[in-house]
Amino acid sequence: CLTFHYDITVKNLIKAFGLKGKHNISVAQSINGANLTKWLRHVTVGIKINDLRSKHPVTGQTILQDSHSAQSRDLCFPLKIAMTPENTQIYEEFSDLFEYFETSDFQVSTEADMSAVW
Repeated sequence: CLTFHYDITVKNLIKAFGLKGKHNISVAQSINGANLTKWLRHVTVGIKINDLRSKHPVTGQTILQDSHSAQSRDLCFPLKIAMTPENTQIYEEFSDLFEYFETSDFQVSTEADMSAVW
């Protein structure tokens, strides 16, 4: 697995999106797998910034006018990547990241496609 340092990465994202010092920050843990080639697959778990108070890191403009106004690909950041097929066993590999979110001060939701809801 390729693992980013959770605390450092998340703190930098919170700061970049203008949420440092704010309370009840809303984020989602985002889970997805995909075929890269016929024989090579990956599963990625990351954080999605979905707080309505977030600001674009460069322009400073509000990113989200409502919960559906931005593309997920622009607000999702990987925290852990496994080069493996998506199945129920692989989610044990991500248990430390799930625990990180469970014990955080964020308001956390989960976003996943149907294959992750086995």
